[in-house]
Amino acid sequence: MNNHKKVTMLSLHHYCSERRVDFHYVADSFRKKGWEVIFVTTPLSPFSILSGDHRWKYIKISDLNKPIKIQENLIQYSYAPLYSPLSLTGNKLIDTISPLFFKLFQSRIPTNLKELIIDSDLFFQESNSGIILYDYLKKNYPDAKFVYRADDALETLHPHKKIIEYERKITPLVDLITVPSSSLYQRFRNGNVVLLHHGIKKELFSKENLKPLVYDNYQKNFVFIGIAHVDQSFLKTAGEEFPKYGFHVIGPLSLNEMPKNVISYGELPHLDTIPYLVHADVGLHILRTSVGLDTYSDSLKVIQYTWCKLPIIAPDGIPSNRKHFIRYSYDDKKSICDAVEKAAAFERDTIDTSDVRDWDEFTDVILNEVSL
Repeated sequence: MNNHKKVTMLSLHHYCSERRVDFHYVADSFRKKGWEVIFVTTPLSPFSILSGDHRWKYIKISDLNKPIKIQENLIQYSYAPLYSPLSLTGNKLIDTISPLFFKLFQSRIPTNLKELIIDSDLFFQESNSGIILYDYLKKNYPDAKFVYRADDALETLHPHKKIIEYERKITPLVDLITVPSSSLYQRFRNGNVVLLHHGIKKELFSKENLKPLVYDNYQKNFVFIGIAHVDQSFLKTAGEEFPKYGFHVIGPLSLNEMPKNVISYGELPHLDTIPYLVHADVGLHILRTSVGLDTYSDSLKVIQYTWCKLPIIAPDGIPSNRKHFIRYSYDDKKSICDAVEKAAAFERDTIDTSDVRDWDEFTDVILNEVSL
């Protein structure tokens, strides 16, 4: 086990967040392998506290721009300069002057952060506006490897168009790009790109998970887990047409009036969501968005559903070769009902889980690709 290497991970998320994403699990995997992990939350505007940004549940004002030791070999750094890059606001003046702050964000790195990351062997960047730090990092730490984990098309995060242009400029230069879907693979084909599906923490799914009591009220249970883009038309139609089935929605979502068998739980800690997955009959991947729908073919949710051997209902616009995907068309009652019936009758034992990695295997692929 290598005890001398350091990875700096740059993510929108805070390490202590209850919204667990791939970066959290990869950080844990690096630590298991003996690496020191610097987990940098960025971009983080101090003004975002006014908009109800959920990350402030885990961040104290006094902790901003300071290294905070979370565990052995794990330091959290919440990088929050006043000149963080902004998303598009729709305000012509703000959107025009916003790029003027990018140079400040790229160059005025706090001294304590510079000292913290100075001997990093690897920079692991999430797909967000923080990608504009690449030039600074490559110039000042030329011996470190730089991996860009493009989980999402940047457009889905609504960054300034200058950031999207910057991404296109630098991605052919980074040491490695990893993507979870074929659609994103095509987007980055002019760089050193590898198709790498998300991993899962398999032991969480294999331990005893008690069946949610509410599941006993229904013949079949369908589950949706996510933070945005749920197709409410599907839920309303399916709930009305199949009153003996339960449709369970987990995430910080505001639903319209729904039938009583469409149950919204709000946001739950990740560990609390697992019993709903393990004991479900069908996974719902019912996303509705006009931007980047084709990039969601192999999201973390899809990998989790697959590991649990759940047939997956998804709209026509999400491509997949997975045989347990069942399609429907937006606002089409017949296709929605057909999809529900097919999913409920699906032979779950036929679902192939052989390509599902755990997070340690995921991390090994990255390290092998960059020879670390």
